[in-house]
Amino acid sequence: MMRSSPPLPMRAAMPHPHLSAIADLVTGYVNGFDRACAQFGLDVQTLETLLLDANVEACPGCDWYVDSHELLGEGDAPDGHCDNCRPS
Repeated sequence: MMRSSPPLPMRAAMPHPHLSAIADLVTGYVNGFDRACAQFGLDVQTLETLLLDANVEACPGCDWYVDSHELLGEGDAPDGHCDNCRPS
């Protein structure tokens, strides 16, 4: 009977060297997403993945990119909207 090899440990993906600058650009400008794609040579899917790694997501109400914690409502219940779009 052949003995199988133990599974290899998962390797963490290397973070983008400019992840902080990318997140700042996307959250700081209305057209930050497009600017980041152009400036850093990223396609849409790659940029969306990088932003999730940086805990940055788009508000479904206004499409503005914000830190993920800003999409939490009262009591840290996720309602998915930024402070500007959240009903009072």
